[in-house]
Amino acid sequence: NCPAVCEKECLDDCDNNPLYDCESIEENPSANCVGDALENCPAVCEKACLDDCDNNPLYDCEFIEQDPSTNCVDFDDAVANCPAVCEKECLDDCDNNPLYDCESIEQDPSTNCVDFDDAVENCPAVCEKACLDDCDNNPLYDCESIEENPSAN
Repeated sequence: NCPAVCEKECLDDCDNNPLYDCESIEENPSANCVGDALENCPAVCEKACLDDCDNNPLYDCEFIEQDPSTNCVDFDDAVANCPAVCEKECLDDCDNNPLYDCESIEQDPSTNCVDFDDAVENCPAVCEKACLDDCDNNPLYDCESIEENPSAN
């Protein structure tokens, strides 16, 4: 009586099959999107049906996330398949851009955060005071000269 709601062939390409248990598939899509789950749960399993910042459930983004600064660069398709790990606009405000060399910036943040134009934007965990611990110095401020004679400053 209601094929437009209940029959998969009457639904949009990204609609899950209402007669299939896609909720259990969604609990662990990287492992569960196999076999007929791919066809029946496109809103869970198809990258084209997901938001721009959702990882491809069929790609091993957990591995990429173990060392994103290296893996997002070394694996050609990692950025496209793991945007929540590799794309700066998908990360939290204080996460470093995994495609930028923040490790070298971190070696001398008080100099490098200032000398490299895009370091502050790409390495907030290193360069932004708001992202540092309460007792960390602001890398954009010259604390070294104050450290030499703190009583005078």
